[in-house]
Amino acid sequence: DGLLDGLQDKFKLDTDTVAKFAIFMEAAHPINKNHNDNSADIVVFPYVKVDNEYNLKGHIQSTMSSQRELLGEKLTDHTNAPIGYEHYTKDQNIPVTPYTTTASINGGVWMATDAQFPKSVKDVFMFNSAVDAMSFYEIHRNSINLKNTVLVSVGNLARENQIYGLVERFPEAQLHAAFQNTLLGQLSTITAASMASIGPVKFKTNESKHTIEFTTYYDKFSLPINDINLQNFKEHAHVKDKSILYDLNKDLKIHYPLGRTYNEDLVQSKQLEKQEQGQKMKI
Repeated sequence: DGLLDGLQDKFKLDTDTVAKFAIFMEAAHPINKNHNDNSADIVVFPYVKVDNEYNLKGHIQSTMSSQRELLGEKLTDHTNAPIGYEHYTKDQNIPVTPYTTTASINGGVWMATDAQFPKSVKDVFMFNSAVDAMSFYEIHRNSINLKNTVLVSVGNLARENQIYGLVERFPEAQLHAAFQNTLLGQLSTITAASMASIGPVKFKTNESKHTIEFTTYYDKFSLPINDINLQNFKEHAHVKDKSILYDLNKDLKIHYPLGRTYNEDLVQSKQLEKQEQGQKMKI
């Protein structure tokens, strides 16, 4: 509880929001932590691979160590265990481990939903962190119903197999890219948009030239790191919003935070609300 309170203070999430998502996170001690380990306790958001199970929400929860302990399972049995984690301490505003490479490569994601069946999911929102997902939910809680919506964190950088997995698992859902206004967030948006239009894109950084080289099925080009965004990518990759094969605006809904992250948006909105209340009291 202290860890959750710490996260709540740090990220300014409402108590109701933390309670809503508490079943999709764990306290990481005793996971991989010895009794003699005095390092700070952390909250982790487990990355799972969701199979086409009868009970979707139940399957997500069953992969978590704490839930499996309650079921009397041994944690050495990894057949249904988390494949990675986002780690947060109450004193940090970014993940201790931004994303787990192994989990990402294997298509792992953090997921939160109240949906019971994959086919009942109407919307899937992808984020760069679980905290951003929860912040987005709190900002838009009046228009998001978790009974037919899935919130997903892919980690700091979206990977092709993560997106492929979500599309396959939720074939009737609208896919939303809601990544951060950061370099990795922009690259995540580009990855999703490219897959929804011209196909997968590969990129690598040229640190000496401060550029990123993009390779698609049709083109190969470089952009300055400071100019990395979806619009510039679309122009250089000759991506149209609509063609015979796809309708990008329909196939992928793209959202951006007002600031760098949705959590920053949430914190700023609450600060403004507090200032307005103070001014009213003075009047």
